[in-house]
This record gives sequence, structure tokens and C-alpha cells, in this order.
Amino acid sequence: MALALAGCGGDDDSSDTADADRTTTSRAAPLTLRDEDAASDALPELRRAVIGSIKVAGAASGFEPHSVPAPAGLGDEAPRGATFTGDYSPLVRDVTFYLYAWRRANVVALVTTTDALRDFDREGALGLARPLDARGAG
Repeated sequence: MALALAGCGGDDDSSDTADADRTTTSRAAPLTLRDEDAASDALPELRRAVIGSIKVAGAASGFEPHSVPAPAGLGDEAPRGATFTGDYSPLVRDVTFYLYAWRRANVVALVTTTDALRDFDREGALGLARPLDARGAG
């Protein structure tokens, strides 16, 4: 299945903080699909696409994903998360990415974070995901 985002409604909640040339960035993007089945089908496809784009961008340095446990209680369906750590490029060194994707009803949501400050961890990424999921549940 090719993931087509045309016709999906979504918001992008983003934030950036900077300290000299080091940055912590987060992105959250919920996508509304036609029904739960479409959302369930799109979930692994979206996760793979984002992991693939991070791998392609960091390919020169061998940036590879590692699975992290699926977050308990996040949405109706949540696959394992992913993390990348290392040198993303010659200019972006010693950085960690966290990615979590989940489905709640007919909405697929994804949170990605980039941390080069070493002040943001897996729990910080989940701390961004849980309120977004709660908005969908409420």
C-alpha cells in the first residue's frame, strides 16, 4: 500500500529550542483518515516512511534505527518506537532522534524529536505524545 496523505486533515504542533549550534526539535502531526481500518493500514506505512527519510538523510554516517518498546496506553494501537543516535551528518554530530506513532480511532499520529542538547530522552518524547493522544480521546 502506498501511503497517500491527500485528503487527510492534520495539524502540525512544532517547537524548537536552541543553545548555540545545538538544537532540540519536536514535531507532532495527527492525520485523520476515512475510518479505523484505513488508519490501521496507514500506521506502519507512516512509521516506515519517516524512519526511511531519517535513514536516507543520515546515510553517509551509517545512521541506523533501533527499536524501543511500544508505549503502553498510547492510542488504540501503537507499534514499537524507534530511536537513532550518532552523527547525523558531518555538521550535525552526536544527536538522538525519537519516533513514536500510534492510532486512535481513525486518527494516526506521529511524534518525532531531535535532541542535540542531551536534555531530552524517551520519556520526554512520550511526554509530547500523551497529551496529543488525550486530545484525540477526549
